[in-house]
Amino acid sequence: MRGLCLGNEDNSYGADVAVTEEYVDIIRETFSENKGIVAQQTVGYRMKRNPRVGSFDANGGYSMALAPENCGMTLLGFFGYQSDTYSLIGAGEGQHIFGPASEPGYLTAGIVNDVSASMRTYPGVALKTLKVDVKPGEIVPMEVDAFCQTINIDADASPSPSTLPPFTAEDGSIELDDVADTDIKALTLTLTNDWEEGDFRIGAMIRKYAKWKGLSASGSIERYFESKAELQNFLGTGTPTAPAQNVYSRKLELILEQQEQISGVTNYYLDFVLSSIAFDTNKVNLQEQDEQIQVLEFNEAYRTAGGSTIACTLKNGVTVAYDA
Repeated sequence: MRGLCLGNEDNSYGADVAVTEEYVDIIRETFSENKGIVAQQTVGYRMKRNPRVGSFDANGGYSMALAPENCGMTLLGFFGYQSDTYSLIGAGEGQHIFGPASEPGYLTAGIVNDVSASMRTYPGVALKTLKVDVKPGEIVPMEVDAFCQTINIDADASPSPSTLPPFTAEDGSIELDDVADTDIKALTLTLTNDWEEGDFRIGAMIRKYAKWKGLSASGSIERYFESKAELQNFLGTGTPTAPAQNVYSRKLELILEQQEQISGVTNYYLDFVLSSIAFDTNKVNLQEQDEQIQVLEFNEAYRTAGGSTIACTLKNGVTVAYDA
């Protein structure tokens, strides 16, 4: 069976651990490698000569249909070392709260191709972005973008991914300032880790380390324009009728919860919370007799006192912490 296998390197970049901690039946993967070949150009020859390998680089990512038991290791890798605050909340039920850690976390990814009984293994996977799109009538996908330290060809693995059904938009609800907004048509959420990717050093062909920098969020909301309230909120605090010289910070929460019972247990869910965002752009336009749609874009998550700006809670049947 083809698929993605993940292992947790903790905070040891490029540790190349066994990829047995989570199997994901992905939609696609895009990992690729570049040997950075350099060659000599001189005055004596029109053609370049003497090719040599420069800095070896590997990058790419993968796409999955979000489900309760296929995204935990990815969330751990994104939020960082020991970022899973775990608790047992029922018989066979675990709650995992992921938030920004003080140290980066890394994964080893294995791609099982069903070719020559081999597997492409990528140590030192550093996750750059997680992108979630929620649209009516569709399964909710998550796109992951990453870069890696290197590639190895290893013996084949035998993935056995979870068979739990994926989340759909009908499982979703969106809250602004803890109040459900039932006028939202679509949501795009992108979480971004800022990395120093080019840590190549003299005497080594592969990247030695990946330096963690900032963490931010961005995205957009499409909502039916049936009230001027969110337009006024965009303009500033209070009920302004013109642009105000202040920023109205909002709390945004995306909740995906499967309402039906799964495998005889209570509801599983995935909950993204951005405690402080600001809508940066607004657009409402008329077109023929179409519904009026307001598009609001947010470009940042801001630090607030007393807690994480970005957090994610996952409830599933995994009854140990992902970084145990």
